[in-house]
Amino acid sequence: GRAGLALALGPRGFDAIVCDLVMPDVDGAAIHAAVVAADPARARRLVFITGGAVSPQTGAFLERDDVTVLPKPFGLDDLLAVIDRVAGPR
Repeated sequence: GRAGLALALGPRGFDAIVCDLVMPDVDGAAIHAAVVAADPARARRLVFITGGAVSPQTGAFLERDDVTVLPKPFGLDDLLAVIDRVAGPR
């Protein structure tokens, strides 16, 4: 999580950032907050994947309008569609 956050906040640009919601050292909500604080435009390119079984706090995070979620299980077509949606026109 921390290494991914460092990459997400680094100088290299990304079309999309796919991030698991539950990780051992930093959760998806914390990553989202850090990216929003640093670069709100980049935060719109975050996609969170989750298998469910979340806490009420995490559930509330997933219901926000500014959070894109891809529930597990998903197929390649689902993944590509959500990446196309958050990446925008190229």
